[in-house]
Amino acid sequence: MRRYACWPPTLQPKICWSGSSQTPARSQRSRWRARSPCSRSIPRSFERQARRIVLDDDEDDQLRALSLNALTYFGNPATQSEDDELARRVESLNSQSRSRSVKKAAAGYLAKRGR
Repeated sequence: MRRYACWPPTLQPKICWSGSSQTPARSQRSRWRARSPCSRSIPRSFERQARRIVLDDDEDDQLRALSLNALTYFGNPATQSEDDELARRVESLNSQSRSRSVKKAAAGYLAKRGR
């Protein structure tokens, strides 16, 4: 007898149990990893918006720190390595920002990108 527990993809990945061992099948584990939000980079549209927020001096500091963290951990490294304007702006935020959260996010971005 098989037991299936399926949720909408936006809420939970599909996990299918088979047999009495209650262990997901190997292919199901692979699918679960592929659907995991941590295994994907952020969409390009969000990455562009996060970049705009970081570059905007009039933006809220908490939102800038959040956007910097999103770019640090989920952004496309190939795109960001070519973006000299963003790198210069993050370096200036690291040294000149009055917000501790922005400085911490900027330092993390620079450390991860090797600058």
